Amino acid sequence: MSNPLKYSTFCERYQLDYDSAETRRLYRVYRKHLGVFNRAISELVVREALQRARQGV
Repeated sequence: MSNPLKYSTFCERYQLDYDSAETRRLYRVYRKHLGVFNRAISELVVREALQRARQGV
């Protein structure tokens, strides 16, 4: 499993308000479920790569 993003990177990547309580809550959820999050992201990346390969891009 990969290391979690730093809070500042998490905010930048997902364009979230650094000082928001909701952003801090989302970051805690992200950290708690990092394995699930990483799997979902990797499945999306693979799906996009397969679509591009089929299209010949």
